[in-house]
Amino acid sequence: MSWHRAARSPPAVGDLTRYSVARIRHAIETAPVSELPGLVALLRSELADIDGLDVETMRADPASMAAYVTKGKFRRWPYVRLLSDKFVAAHAGTAKRQVWTLPARYGKSSLASRWGLIWLLDRAPESQSILVSYGDTLASEHAVFVRDALEQNPGLFRVKLRQDRRRVDRFVTEEGGGVLAAGVGSGITGFGAGGGGGVVFDDPHKNWQEAHSAAKRDYIWRQFLSVVTTRLDDEAAWIIVVMTRWHEDDLAGRLARIEDETQEPWELVRLPAIAEAHDPNSHDPSLRLPDPLGRQLGQVLEPERFSEREVLSRRATLGSYLAASMEQQRPAPEEGGEIKRDWWRWESSMPTSGDEWIASWDMKMTERDTGSYVVGQAWSRSASDFYCHAQLRGRWNFATVRCAIALLAVRFPQASTHCIESTGNGPEVMAALRAADAKYQVSDDVAGTLGMSADEREQVEALMRRGVPGILPVTPRGNKVARIRAVSAYIEAGNVHLPDGADWAAGLVDEHSAFPNGAFDDQVDALSQALAVLSGRLKRVGAVAPRGDAQPSHWRQA
Repeated sequence: MSWHRAARSPPAVGDLTRYSVARIRHAIETAPVSELPGLVALLRSELADIDGLDVETMRADPASMAAYVTKGKFRRWPYVRLLSDKFVAAHAGTAKRQVWTLPARYGKSSLASRWGLIWLLDRAPESQSILVSYGDTLASEHAVFVRDALEQNPGLFRVKLRQDRRRVDRFVTEEGGGVLAAGVGSGITGFGAGGGGGVVFDDPHKNWQEAHSAAKRDYIWRQFLSVVTTRLDDEAAWIIVVMTRWHEDDLAGRLARIEDETQEPWELVRLPAIAEAHDPNSHDPSLRLPDPLGRQLGQVLEPERFSEREVLSRRATLGSYLAASMEQQRPAPEEGGEIKRDWWRWESSMPTSGDEWIASWDMKMTERDTGSYVVGQAWSRSASDFYCHAQLRGRWNFATVRCAIALLAVRFPQASTHCIESTGNGPEVMAALRAADAKYQVSDDVAGTLGMSADEREQVEALMRRGVPGILPVTPRGNKVARIRAVSAYIEAGNVHLPDGADWAAGLVDEHSAFPNGAFDDQVDALSQALAVLSGRLKRVGAVAPRGDAQPSHWRQA
């Protein structure tokens, strides 16, 4: 056993000097001479953890308080200091909505759910905070630590607990503050967060299995919106979500999307186990920001906590998908899941001619399904190469979907075939498109939603008054995974091309990389359908006669 690993096993002696000396004596007896310089650095780092701290300066932040009270056993590594500062910023009101994502066993719960709340009650005994986790037991364990630490150090902390209100899951200070601890499914009633306090939501997802259950993820999300966020008593109340990433659609993923939709600022503190190169123009949003610790490419989060060898070994054991989620805090692997990111070919200019042109549309299941997207893509084929020229995507009502299909037909008149998934509300949409509507007009709302020009609006109205020709139903066979696997070889071979710089293309690649564990798959469905048609994997069989076709036909997957 190397002295680095032995350093993580503190001796029973509590005194820091004896603690450090004992470690160095053991290391000198067992380590080669070449490691002696490292022993000196180790001693310096130990002493630095309490150097300059006294009973007043230790109150600066949670990490300093923890290091002082534990006599250096709680280590203030750079990432710990960063998170400690973030907790202070939440209380100060400068960052009231935060999400911390980092790997397991790095002490994030110890800082946020334990020492953070101890520091807060010492600083503001009137503050009321709520500690939430996936279950009552875990939340109560953190609360017991906070309560016991306050009661066992009466001369150190500037707060006293009421003896008649000191339950494991709820204790109150003499100033009216306190902590309520509960599982996400428990009732959080009669207690709000405010007065300088807030909510720590620690480990919302219990394990991999629950995080990969759509029903469980939906439940956590509903509880967060309807229970957790409604317990904030004042504008200064804050929320810190502390977790390890498990899935693209976990709580952190949904909070990122709700920020895009509502513009409520959530600060993401993402600390991957291994530092990655950042690129402001990356197709992966997680890689657009620099490392918050300023680490170099490949540097581990904290070598004294887990060495590079340990991190790499754990990464190999987990595999690419789980390692990307749990270690790197990027649920979609950089190289992709079913579809790798580097398979796609990016073109600065797309061809204007081709052997065949089509439009491919993925419908939502029902008209009332307001959460799903409708996606339409314009495609061409030149020999064995496939080009996706444009995409329209939105959560649209029936009227907007009809108009969007006509708009794509106007923008790409060479796409004489419009392949529409014949499930959900697809048949209803197709019937409306085929029928000539002599009085059809595009409303201002629909025109604005789809970004139509005045000329496009006139052309769409003219087309809808005649009826849209070339409408072909497509009956999908097999599940979504089977369908994309059937055409993935074309992407892997570099035969699928995307326009570089198109505002929709990065999202399309992201969704394919996360599939089948991503939040959405509508773009995957539209693409797999298009490639199946263009590659000849779908065969035409007798069915409904779309307007403009010589023979009655529709597409069915062979």
